[in-house]
Amino acid sequence: MARWHPSIITYVTGGIDGVHRQFVIAVMVLRRREDADRLVRLFETPRRPMAELADVVEDFRRLLRMKGGTSNFGYVLQSIPSKETDLGFRRNDPRIAARRAQLADFGKAARLDEVFELLPLGIDHTVAKANQVDRQVGGAARVLTGRDVQRGGRIALPEETSLWVKIAPEKRLRVGDIVIRALQGPTLGSGFVWARVSEEDLPVASSHIIHVLRLRETVDPVVEDFVLRFLSSKQAPELIDLSTSGAHLTRGDLGALQVPLPDESMRVALESVQYARDRAGEWQSEATELLDSLFDEDTAAESKKRISLASRAVRWRVDAADAIEDFGYQIRTRFPHPVAYRWRVADALLSTGPNADGYRAVLEAAEALLAYTANVALALARAADLPVGAIDGVRKKLATGQGPGMGDWVAVLDEIPGKKFRPLDERLGIPEIREFLEGPGVRGAQRWLSARRNDEAHNRRVDSIDLPEVCERAVEELLVLMRSAQFLADLPLLLIVSIRWDSLSGQGEVSYRQLTGDHAVVPQQTMTVSDSGIEQGSLYIRDADHRLHLMRPYLIGRECPICRNLSTFHVDKVSGVMVVLKSLEHGHTVEDRDVLASLSAVGLAPDVTP
Repeated sequence: MARWHPSIITYVTGGIDGVHRQFVIAVMVLRRREDADRLVRLFETPRRPMAELADVVEDFRRLLRMKGGTSNFGYVLQSIPSKETDLGFRRNDPRIAARRAQLADFGKAARLDEVFELLPLGIDHTVAKANQVDRQVGGAARVLTGRDVQRGGRIALPEETSLWVKIAPEKRLRVGDIVIRALQGPTLGSGFVWARVSEEDLPVASSHIIHVLRLRETVDPVVEDFVLRFLSSKQAPELIDLSTSGAHLTRGDLGALQVPLPDESMRVALESVQYARDRAGEWQSEATELLDSLFDEDTAAESKKRISLASRAVRWRVDAADAIEDFGYQIRTRFPHPVAYRWRVADALLSTGPNADGYRAVLEAAEALLAYTANVALALARAADLPVGAIDGVRKKLATGQGPGMGDWVAVLDEIPGKKFRPLDERLGIPEIREFLEGPGVRGAQRWLSARRNDEAHNRRVDSIDLPEVCERAVEELLVLMRSAQFLADLPLLLIVSIRWDSLSGQGEVSYRQLTGDHAVVPQQTMTVSDSGIEQGSLYIRDADHRLHLMRPYLIGRECPICRNLSTFHVDKVSGVMVVLKSLEHGHTVEDRDVLASLSAVGLAPDVTP
């Protein structure tokens, strides 16, 4: 081969009379190296009827003209793969390689045999048939075949044709083992077919036409469930590397399959969904039992009383579930307090119908949302050592005795989607904060609300005749912003009340108040931290991985001296050495010269170093 260059490699399935369609025929065109370019064109005919023959032929002709890239059924490599990599179509397909790489977006990717131990192949069907015994014989176990492994994770019940053989206990399958059909991936048309061995299935053993996966002891059940769901998806067979063209999936190919593993934030989401599923199942069972016991009492009066009392909890659950479907309720109960409180005020004022106070409250809620999100972004960028250019505009305003407005917060949020700020995605675990204003209709909603807020600030009031229509529009646009900001519900705002640090264990116990929802009076909670630098009295946000991110001095939590409520403040003005802080919740202001140094440290005020 040293003198020859593989110019074209075509893989044909089911295209030759007399050859079973399971087999793949490879046709290679070789050219002398001195007469050929470095390109290698690979083409694979569809394994299932999914395109007209004329379209396949035309795609092949197109590939022959290409100098790079991909076609519908082929691609062009710029050079021969390394000696360690064979010329398999899937192994070199750049589209499949890109999809494999994307698996790490869930957290990371790993080989399947790093998650499961792949047991040796079981009994050959011919051997099992020659040594079959009656199922009543001591030590007999049913030999599972591919037909026994059913979709939905079930193993079929024994049939008259099932084979039973005497198997040593250590060679039998265990409860929890996963059995998977050893069929070649691309023939499935969907995900791999697998089932979990249950107590009712025992005693069973595997045949040579199924693979057995046994979860490694170090792997969490949540990860197992995640990987098994991936195996059930159509992506898994499409991403596997096949070393043979036979009808069976080899143990080596299956073990080498790249599978996604969830990171901490994904695990939390999965656990939440699983918990909700299990709880819903429990509630359904409880309701069913309640209905089935309607006439268990001796008298109708006793039965009526018991059902009335027992149904109360069921009704409350339904009411709570119905409420959470209302997005306004979600804002009031799940969003950070400054945002939730502003929404509650606007909602309450407009509950009696369109009015000027309610309209202004909607605009103030929009400004509070933008200000809060922008200040969170500034704090995160500062911690990641990523300078935000828009902060210059805020600093200049403060230096002239003015306060930042809606436009300044929007400028910050406009800047952070840039490539420079991509590290924030990893730091926070979610990309939504950078994409806040990028969603459908969000930019238009922000501009409309900003324009109306500017009109109000310059006494360009809405005419009373137009007020109903304008109020309705304002609420609609605010809801667009709020829906795009739903990620804030996953980043709770915490006020650190106290911290007790144990230098020997390297851990501390933090007491905090979670400022979530529209009420500032919330219970005190505790958590364990491994960072001795947590500041008592400061605000933090907690991400999905339970990491704490300092918000000071961009956001400051303290009791408001005017309304006596716990409030969230941001810098509003700087006059000499005096700083004026403004409450996001009420707009109340307070003077504080002690925060000037921290504002100077982050570039929001002139340097005050003596």
